[in-house]
Amino acid sequence: MNKILCCLIIVSLNFSSIAQSKYSSKKKYSNNSNSIQKLVPNELRVNMALSIYGIPEFSYEKYFNDNFGAGLSASATLLNAQEESQRYKIVPYARIYFGEEKKAAGFFIEANAAALWRKNSPTTPIVTNVAFGGAIGVKMVLKNNFVGEVYAGGGRKFGKESSLTDGQGFLRIGVCIGVRFN
Repeated sequence: MNKILCCLIIVSLNFSSIAQSKYSSKKKYSNNSNSIQKLVPNELRVNMALSIYGIPEFSYEKYFNDNFGAGLSASATLLNAQEESQRYKIVPYARIYFGEEKKAAGFFIEANAAALWRKNSPTTPIVTNVAFGGAIGVKMVLKNNFVGEVYAGGGRKFGKESSLTDGQGFLRIGVCIGVRFN
């Protein structure tokens, strides 16, 4: 567990050093003390809250204009299968941003769908569920294209063994750090 967490930190630091060297040489323009920011179309993030808990989640997001982006998050639990109801998770999502100072930043709302896999014991088959939901959050972007975001949301699971007593809910929370790049 500690080795995996150390590897995640090293990978995120490598991404940050690449991004810093790539964007530090670009000239910055100012117009009436307001900086003009070019929209950087790609972003990679790691969910630190879930990673500390033992479920590392990585996200990629692509921006299509100043206030809309779509992405994909993927995670796998490192915990014992009996302790977690979601062993593997893939979540495609779309976000609308309401920030005005920086492009594709500030308050956002998210619509998502998820594919969830779990296996309760070695003798039981893998159970697949599909979930649909939403989230709200806020994203902050620094001048050197580092990002931080906090979000919370959830949804409803559908599929095999999605009964009211089996935990039909799907929780989506995150405290993420990442970097934008071209």
